[in-house]
Amino acid sequence: MDDTPTFPPWAGRHSSHTHSSGVERHEALSPMPPWGSGTGAAGTSSEPLVDPALRRAPATDTAEWEAAVACGTTVLTAAGAVPVERLQPGDIVITRRGDRPLKSLLVHTLPAGEPRIVITAGILGGRPARDVTLIPQQKILLRDCRAMLIWGKDVAAPPVERIVDGTFIRREVGGPLIMVSLFFGQPELIYAEGLELASADKLRTTIRAGV
Repeated sequence: MDDTPTFPPWAGRHSSHTHSSGVERHEALSPMPPWGSGTGAAGTSSEPLVDPALRRAPATDTAEWEAAVACGTTVLTAAGAVPVERLQPGDIVITRRGDRPLKSLLVHTLPAGEPRIVITAGILGGRPARDVTLIPQQKILLRDCRAMLIWGKDVAAPPVERIVDGTFIRREVGGPLIMVSLFFGQPELIYAEGLELASADKLRTTIRAGV
């Protein structure tokens, strides 16, 4: 069986070898955006502020989650880098394919004792900007030596649990943790603390008859 991670349509291709839930515009792939610090227009408070009106998923549905990041993780938007829990439907998020309006958010509580993956600041080519906590099945775009050494490709998009090394990218358990999933109505690639992460939208599968 081929163990190579599925290459998603949002990823784009590069030739360099240096490295539960729930309006499409056709645009050319955008260049990698510059990164800076700051919290954007949403404010400077570091305390998580989760809108109680946001939809919440049962804590027992963790196996069905496609993607989720911990509160406090900043996402690049048209207004700057904004903590994920401060985003609202309709906000314009910068994605790999251009500006996209956020369709919905789903807030989860990761139960105590459930594993989560922590990526140490700077370990992936100088990114993330700080330690980032993700669910194990969160897909991450790799364009560094890991993609070539492990999968023999310039670009790979594995679940983050596939690149755990036990030290700099590690599996941890802990207390309950609020996680947020972002939906755009189609799969997108967002920029979170400098990492390229898949949105929580599921890939559509088309079955052709008579093939």
